[in-house]
Amino acid sequence: MKLIEDMQEEIRKLKAMIVKHEKRIRTLESDTSAEKKRVDHADVPPPALVSEPPPSISINNTRSDEMAPDEV
Repeated sequence: MKLIEDMQEEIRKLKAMIVKHEKRIRTLESDTSAEKKRVDHADVPPPALVSEPPPSISINNTRSDEMAPDEV
């Protein structure tokens, strides 16, 4: 009887875990849907699609920690 009780307890825990994961998935789906609607209505592309130079390279293609040729 102990084995059956242990299995029932394990099943109860697994069902609770499934419910938590389902709730988390629904929340993530609704957040994603809301974000997609917001981006679809915006005139600017999402930040991931905006092209910017890496932070370590300045406009004149030198690294920011190097001195320019006219600097002493």
